[in-house]
Amino acid sequence: MNLKVNHKKVMILSVLSLFLPLFFSPVSQAKPMEKWLKSRKITHATGILNGEIYSNSVEALKNTIQAQKTVVEIDFMYTSDGVLVCNHGWKTWKRKAPTYATYMKSQTEGNGTPMDAKKAIELLGHTDIHLIIDTQEKNTAKVYQNIKDLCEECGVSSYMNNIIPQIYRESDYKKIQRVYPFKECILECYKKNPKNITDIKNYGKICKRNNIQYIALYSNLLTKKRVDLLHKYGLIVIAHTVDSKKEYKQLRKIGVDAVMSNTF
Repeated sequence: MNLKVNHKKVMILSVLSLFLPLFFSPVSQAKPMEKWLKSRKITHATGILNGEIYSNSVEALKNTIQAQKTVVEIDFMYTSDGVLVCNHGWKTWKRKAPTYATYMKSQTEGNGTPMDAKKAIELLGHTDIHLIIDTQEKNTAKVYQNIKDLCEECGVSSYMNNIIPQIYRESDYKKIQRVYPFKECILECYKKNPKNITDIKNYGKICKRNNIQYIALYSNLLTKKRVDLLHKYGLIVIAHTVDSKKEYKQLRKIGVDAVMSNTF
């Protein structure tokens, strides 16, 4: 059978095939989820301990490792005498850092054992668990240099590849990249919560020009419209802090990619 090929029609169909996905592709498109975030759940502040949150303790981290979690977030702060430890803003000490000796003799939330940065690296360094670093220290580069030095001291230099910085300011991104070429980064927005769509767009632009892949916001600030917009910037959207399965399902329904949780 001889078939006549209409080259003009073939060319038109070829051109259309290139442009049709632009019109019919889903509105909300984020980057593919990394393996470490496939569960869509991040253990917040080493996880809950004896019913208390923000533990950042040895026991809570050991529980997280034993539970075979894939990613944990830990808070890091300096003591008054310059030792990097795991703590969220010195709330127990009325926001004033104690000495290292004083801190290590105390108990964390949930009556846990205080943990310094070295102990955290010792516990995590030989695992596949990814570590999200949260710090309220102004000199973020110093924190990450400290962590890098500890990884080398503990003989787990390659663990730096499992570390994901969580930053609050765009200026911090380039500073920490000079310390180590982190492949992934989270922009945390809770210190300057977005008030409107314009703020959301500005955060999206910050991430795009710095190749930041993740953005984290309070769960109550996220709507489907905002999540869709952030996805248009190619971002993976993380909500925090989510301890209710009902809220988790609602957030997933509007397109939120992952959550930080004390209990999941």
